Amino acid sequence: SLVRALPLDTGRIFHLGLFNASADTVLRALQVRGYANAQVLRNYSVDTLSNRAVASLRAVPGHQVIIESIIVNGARNLGRSATLRQLTFRKGQLLQASKLLESQRNLYALEVFQFANVQAVRDEGEKPLEIPTRITVTEGKDRKVNFSLGYGPEERARVEGDWRHVNFFGGARTAGVHARYSRLDRGVRLNFLQPYFFSRQYSFGLQGQYWHNDEPAFVMNNVGGRATITREIGRTRRSAIERRPTTTVSFTYANEWEDYTVSEETLADPTRWDDLIALGIDPSTGSGRGRRSAISLDGGRNTTNNVLDARRGYVAALHLEQAGKWLGGDFDFYEINGVVRHHLSIANPV
Repeated sequence: SLVRALPLDTGRIFHLGLFNASADTVLRALQVRGYANAQVLRNYSVDTLSNRAVASLRAVPGHQVIIESIIVNGARNLGRSATLRQLTFRKGQLLQASKLLESQRNLYALEVFQFANVQAVRDEGEKPLEIPTRITVTEGKDRKVNFSLGYGPEERARVEGDWRHVNFFGGARTAGVHARYSRLDRGVRLNFLQPYFFSRQYSFGLQGQYWHNDEPAFVMNNVGGRATITREIGRTRRSAIERRPTTTVSFTYANEWEDYTVSEETLADPTRWDDLIALGIDPSTGSGRGRRSAISLDGGRNTTNNVLDARRGYVAALHLEQAGKWLGGDFDFYEINGVVRHHLSIANPV
């Protein structure tokens, strides 16, 4: 499987850049498996008379390396323990380059640090079986504010603001306020996220809102909140150089007060009723109010090679929801929806 993944292949034009990239691919594959001191010896020859080239890569893995200790520098406000929670490796485990990189991404994802670096501490010329790992971070501003202004033909003028505290009472907790005002919708949302909920795989979030929607077809007010527990399920690796698939499952309880009124023009047009029903609005009465108390389960899996520019793999998501009077609400319904997207490259990018 590793040979098939190499950029250089038989029967194609020999390119020195692809040859070196293939050697780096083999080296990364060894480092992923704990051979931190691995080497890849490179050799090639070119016969100009026959227009043929012969390339060889010889892997020298050496010994697997163990993480001796973990050193944390720069985490003053966040703290050492909260920083260590984001690491995908522990003391005494194999030193794997992929886990160092993934841990570095986890630290950046907290939005607490302006700079984060995870690396093994090596001495020149030495190849020990146990080496320490150093975590170096630089904390940034923990309060972030964003404002935006806009104009559209339907919503007219729009103003939006967002304030977040990315280290709320320490531990990389996030708290924020989001406000928006336009002709079509306006309101305020409060958010809180606990990234470490009993373990690193779980997170806990709270959301409260007052939101007013003034659509051409209906007017709706929503006041209430919801609580969500999210778990990231164990990841699997398809090869040594591909991005790891991610799978998440979340459970949500929502308790919200809703009241709506449908316009007379919309009620007189039965072809638009399906859209209203999809939004949870009853077109037979034209208005309604009550408390929606519901539980929902969401699952998703992403196997794409790149989130921003996917060229292979798939994305799947499923949403299951039940609202009922047994939960203390006024509405009874079941909802299920999902989406599946598969990415396939039919030609190599230029």
